[in-house]
Amino acid sequence: MNSDDYQKAWQSTAAQPQMTVDFGALLKFLQQNQRSMQAEMLFDETSTVGTLLLLVPIWVYLGLTTGSPWTWYLMVPAMMGSIGFLLFARRVQNESHPEPGDSLVQCTRESLNMIDHQIWLQRNQLWWYELPMAIPIFIAMVHIAYLKTGNWGEALFDVNAAVLVLFVAIFVMLHFITQRVLQTHYEPKRRELDELLATLTEEPSGEDSTDKNLEDLPILSRPACVPPRWAVFVYWAIMVAVCLGIVYATDVASRRAAEPIREGEFAKLSPFSAVRWNENRPEVEINEQWYRLIALNDIPVEEILAFSRTTYESRWQMRFEEDLVELLSRMGRPPAKTVSLTVQSFPSGEVQTMKKVPMTHANRTAIKTAAEQRKQEN
Repeated sequence: MNSDDYQKAWQSTAAQPQMTVDFGALLKFLQQNQRSMQAEMLFDETSTVGTLLLLVPIWVYLGLTTGSPWTWYLMVPAMMGSIGFLLFARRVQNESHPEPGDSLVQCTRESLNMIDHQIWLQRNQLWWYELPMAIPIFIAMVHIAYLKTGNWGEALFDVNAAVLVLFVAIFVMLHFITQRVLQTHYEPKRRELDELLATLTEEPSGEDSTDKNLEDLPILSRPACVPPRWAVFVYWAIMVAVCLGIVYATDVASRRAAEPIREGEFAKLSPFSAVRWNENRPEVEINEQWYRLIALNDIPVEEILAFSRTTYESRWQMRFEEDLVELLSRMGRPPAKTVSLTVQSFPSGEVQTMKKVPMTHANRTAIKTAAEQRKQEN
């Protein structure tokens, strides 16, 4: 019996003062409402668990494909921890299913326990879901920015900092939506169940008091919000499509980044914004900070300079500064659009490796402009 059938039954009973509410029909309605709430909450939990399980291999694949540092993988235990918490909370809840022999009071109390459990989960979502996801992302983004810049201060202004701000905005929006659903959907339903339980357990003061109280309860006329079966399939189809799209986009981007520059098409690019020489050893500027260059793409700088001397003789320094792509390509080690630099900081002497440093035309133009200015001054 749905809510409309119950209302018709109520109207027919209300017209006869000597009759009371059909509590059997009311019990069936409450049991149906309880099963609907179970389906609704099960969809919420399975969608969360399933999405996290789907994201774990995707996250590992993205880390391996992009050569991300170890902090990238901190998200994996965070996601598995959230999954374990949800499964543990479901087990501890000890939910009971409505049985034919249940009483009205027992069925209402079971529904209250279910809704209390869901309210507690969503009210504490910040601690068991949102922060465990946000903290590893924050650590990974800051670490990647530091590896690219070599300086914690400059890492704050790296592009990863902008991505981090975007992630924070997304988490804040999700938290707001969750709490909004809690206030507008679950808490009103909880108050209605509480009021129904109070009506069923209180002593009636008159012959028609129970009828009047039950008639005014909105839970008896409000249908449960149950996602249809097709919505489940649509949800998972969208999730799988999004994950496959991420994998495909990452794969295409990685192949393009790893594509070497072909012979005869030497781009005018450089990972340094400036180059200076100290006893025939290059010192390079990266993100407005000077370093002593030790290796490029794991090629020792001495090997690169030796090849440049042999190939270009007196112009070996100029070729290193202005035609680095051609120089490396003729060595048989053509660079991609990003390179790995091993450098030594001044004055601490700390040796570090910067990964995925972009090769840009702007850097090469700045080096060539500085070289032309030196010629004019001389």
